[in-house]
Amino acid sequence: MVQSRPKGEAREAEKARDRELMRRVVRGEQDALEELMLRWRRPVYSLALRILRNPELAEEVSQDVFLKVWKHAAVFEDQRGAFSSWVLTMTHHGSIDALRRAKARGSQVTNTLDNVVAATLPSPRPGGSSWQKMRLQEAMETLPDKQRKVIEPA
Repeated sequence: MVQSRPKGEAREAEKARDRELMRRVVRGEQDALEELMLRWRRPVYSLALRILRNPELAEEVSQDVFLKVWKHAAVFEDQRGAFSSWVLTMTHHGSIDALRRAKARGSQVTNTLDNVVAATLPSPRPGGSSWQKMRLQEAMETLPDKQRKVIEPA
């Protein structure tokens, strides 16, 4: 029977691999960037999509994030934190900036700041936070009586 490593050891090995890949990216090794992209493209895209709710914008932000990883690899300091924190923070900031740019251009952005906050902050308990419940109640109060009566049981 094959024994697997404990989760903590596996996580540390993954972090060490990311650090090594970043050292290689600093040296200009494109294959190291490609491996980082393969390892992190899904979490980066998923976070961007969760914030933006737009696949095209999420893809654009993801590409920008990996371009920044390539251009600013020397800025990354593994003593200050994990690569995962660095790359996902860049994704979060890039997604928020993309929302702001889209609003400034006057495009139809359906995500309000409330949606961004709700998408990026997990609820402390099942069923939604008190903030989310308050926003839902406010929205329900704007509905006509017939519509409210249909939705309230749900």
